[in-house]
Amino acid sequence: MRAKKSKCSLATLSAMLAILFHLSSLRAQAQSESEPSFNTASVIPENGGCRNRISQPCPDGTTHVTVPSPFQPGGRYQTCGNLENFVRDAFNTGNRLKVFGLPEWGSRDLYEIDAKGDDDIGVEQIRLMLRDLLEKRFRLKFHYETRMIDVYTLLVAEGGHKLQPAMDDSGAPLNELPIISVEPCSDNLRAGAMQSISNDSSGLSVLGAKAVDLNKFAGFMVNATGCTVVDRTEIEGLFDIKLRYGPYRGYLPSSISCPPSQDLPSTKPSSPSIFSALKELGLELKLAKVPLELLIIDDARKPECTDSSGVIPCP
Repeated sequence: MRAKKSKCSLATLSAMLAILFHLSSLRAQAQSESEPSFNTASVIPENGGCRNRISQPCPDGTTHVTVPSPFQPGGRYQTCGNLENFVRDAFNTGNRLKVFGLPEWGSRDLYEIDAKGDDDIGVEQIRLMLRDLLEKRFRLKFHYETRMIDVYTLLVAEGGHKLQPAMDDSGAPLNELPIISVEPCSDNLRAGAMQSISNDSSGLSVLGAKAVDLNKFAGFMVNATGCTVVDRTEIEGLFDIKLRYGPYRGYLPSSISCPPSQDLPSTKPSSPSIFSALKELGLELKLAKVPLELLIIDDARKPECTDSSGVIPCP
């Protein structure tokens, strides 16, 4: 009788272990599917500055500097930057997602990342793999929150907008961005690019964009307002935009929340403000409290030096 109990107990224990092993395998498989990883990845400190910038001497004596996209063909992510750059790439942060809680070194210390996935993966898959890399190498921990934030909302003014649709070489409207290379020594913006000039030849500030949607341009307007701008125009499409306005007196602080005043004093009182410059395009800014999704960094650690073979001594 005792032998039967022992045999029954052993059988039950074996069955339970088999179930636990199966559940563990399913959990590991689910985690693998939800958190894809690069096949190889190296993270190296760059104490001497980033080397991924390409300098091109120009005939007028200036130097044209370009920074290649970190998302490369063949499932590769290759760039030099700080943790803040990597987080923005991994989570595709922009107008609707703001980042809080980065450590002080996260926007200062530079690292070179060279990571490779399968050849046929796209940018969104690379972003997921980059999140996995940041969680493992930088010990990144985060969560999302939605808070009510005072922002500027970008709206269509009375009378409708006067935006100029972006056109391709044949004169047809652009519906998606073409893949083109940067023209060395050219002042022409490439499609999808934006530019901020604090003081041009006429003494005005300039915000320029070529073939961008209004959501992207609204996020870029922090350079003119010093705080968050959220697109509420409901206008779709790609546009060429240029705003010229009087430069501000002193330093324009950057904050996620907008002040309860539209007083942005200019060094040229007779020149248009950013608000009147927008009016010329049939757009306007209005203060509003809106729910904004925030990415909260709970913890991040400086990574160990690693290459594709694993941990190596730091230089």
